[in-house]
Amino acid sequence: TGRLAANWRVTTDTTLRAAIGTGFRAPSLYELFHPVYGNPTLEQEESRSAEIGVEHRLAMGAEIKATAFYTEIDNLIQFSGGGYNQVPGTSTSQGVELAGRVALAAGTDLFGSYTYTDAEDANGNQLIRVPEHDFVLGVEADLTDRLSGQLVLNHVAGRADDGGSAMADYTVV
Repeated sequence: TGRLAANWRVTTDTTLRAAIGTGFRAPSLYELFHPVYGNPTLEQEESRSAEIGVEHRLAMGAEIKATAFYTEIDNLIQFSGGGYNQVPGTSTSQGVELAGRVALAAGTDLFGSYTYTDAEDANGNQLIRVPEHDFVLGVEADLTDRLSGQLVLNHVAGRADDGGSAMADYTVV
């Protein structure tokens, strides 16, 4: 596998970045040989990916980021139908992530991100367990000089029905 990445600092506050790469993942022993869920016929996954993004620092330490991504995976391994299976052909995942952080007070930040993902198998079916929308909003604070804490809200929506055990949209705090 290989990866090539580059960053270009356009100004002291703005950075452009890009990356391309390939990947390989062999099935785990659990995926292959679990007595109930295992599948000894699984083959390795191989992938190609690319991303491009921009980061910009604003006044008072605030920052915003945007990234577009694209990935192709041959022979994706996924859990469905009560066991591990190979998704035939090339599955794709593409989308965009937006993120930001701003100081509310000394030692306290508000942060958030939103990711839109369009993930499909070779037949155009949405990949299971990959939500279309993932939204995070949180507050992080230094409680003492050695202790910090976070309160985070995460909303996930748009997961595909995986044959009867689809998970509805949910929000967790």
